Amino acid sequence: MPCQAANRRDTAYDQLALSSRGLYNPKIKSPTNATVWTMGSDVVVTWDLHDMPEKKTNPKGTLILGHMEEGSDDEHMDLEHPLARDFDIAEGSVNFKCPKVDASKQYIVVLFGDSGNRSPAFKIRK
Repeated sequence: MPCQAANRRDTAYDQLALSSRGLYNPKIKSPTNATVWTMGSDVVVTWDLHDMPEKKTNPKGTLILGHMEEGSDDEHMDLEHPLARDFDIAEGSVNFKCPKVDASKQYIVVLFGDSGNRSPAFKIRK
């Protein structure tokens, strides 16, 4: 909910309000923190479909690569270069080529559609 106090807790009403709007915030199943992608290889991101509402506010997804840095909550998302876009969220996965980026073990993917959901940090190597 927008403009909430930091110490506010969700209530049953909040969940009802979100579900009646068809908002969907799927849990990313892969990559996990044990995942290693190799630059230029074919990779897949998957998410959980078990609680997807019949009516979604936005059925098309966009997948963004970001990275975390020690001591920062900033996700450093590369919004200018989506990994994938305009795919059907109801498919539960999307395939693409791993981009050429600096090797690191702190990469994340963020799935946008109805809502945003972030993966755990994972590694990309050369």
